[in-house]
Amino acid sequence: MTRFIFFTKTNWSEPPRLRHQLARLLVGTGYEVLFFQKPSFLFQRTAPSPPREQHIQFFSHKELLHHKLRFPPLAQSINAAWTKISIQKTTANLFISKEDVVVNFNYEYFFLRDIFPQNKIITVLNDDFISTAWPIAKPALTNALKMTCAMSDKVLAVSTRLQEQVDNVCNPHLFLPWSDCSYCAPKPSTTRDTLLFWGYINRKIDYEFVRRLAQHLMKLDPKFKLLFVGPIETAVTSSINSLRSEKNIYFLPASKLDQLELGQIFGSLIPYRSNDCELDAIMLPNKALQIFARGIPIFITGMPDFMRLPFVFPLRTPECGDLLLDVRNKFDSLQSDIKNFVELNRGSSRLQQFLNIVNS
Repeated sequence: MTRFIFFTKTNWSEPPRLRHQLARLLVGTGYEVLFFQKPSFLFQRTAPSPPREQHIQFFSHKELLHHKLRFPPLAQSINAAWTKISIQKTTANLFISKEDVVVNFNYEYFFLRDIFPQNKIITVLNDDFISTAWPIAKPALTNALKMTCAMSDKVLAVSTRLQEQVDNVCNPHLFLPWSDCSYCAPKPSTTRDTLLFWGYINRKIDYEFVRRLAQHLMKLDPKFKLLFVGPIETAVTSSINSLRSEKNIYFLPASKLDQLELGQIFGSLIPYRSNDCELDAIMLPNKALQIFARGIPIFITGMPDFMRLPFVFPLRTPECGDLLLDVRNKFDSLQSDIKNFVELNRGSSRLQQFLNIVNS
């Protein structure tokens, strides 16, 4: 049976992203996955113990230079040669057949074709690497990205903005996230007074917007609450402390959605910063489908490329009481559209799309 060989810059223990989800999707269908985790550097003598995940084998290799130091062309070429040798040593005893498929999540691994000349190589672009790079590094990184896409048999991108970055060298397919479960109709409730943020509480969030929104909600109705559920990044501790002074903002540790009191929630808030290149490329975050599957509409800030859907509501200002009340009042009437969207974007549909692309 075909095996899938993943190349990533991610340790399996990190928060789940598309690479984890796709690996599990393939394993759940009976495929075997060889998962190359985040590479170590020359000065790192020991690699972390490999995790345990059924039907997934974990491997590591080495790079010579950190990606921020590789923008001179010579440094890029030297690092590529070093990394290629390291991967070749690791794969030498893996008995790779020409039917095995390489799934590459690294935008600068243009040398993979030298290692796997007979294998299909699928490159997945799920981050805007170029827009977030140092200006001095952008020409070299853009060139590396284009070479990587050019040597790939197929290229997948998670947003139209990422597609446009490479559409002059390939024909990238749009490949969106998917739901972790079927749509589940919310239980009837008359106490929906909570706006939920569910995810990683980090630098992406517009904390000033959140603070003003909380103050506006307090004036609108003291029963309205903002609930943040998830791990807090150390770098934003001071911002979180300022929010804790607002009486209607609450924090809970990381929890699964189904562990929350969903009957109290009328919407989910994704209050990301505006005019941020990395965030502007987001078309549909991974967590959105998980939220929709529970019948919860979403309010967003920033993210101008977010999919236009009848249950996604952009917040232009924190003083948006009329919109919030309107969505809460029509919560039940939104369910039909949400259900249809979730069922069209299940894991089975995305797996079939991926395998069709691989086999085409």
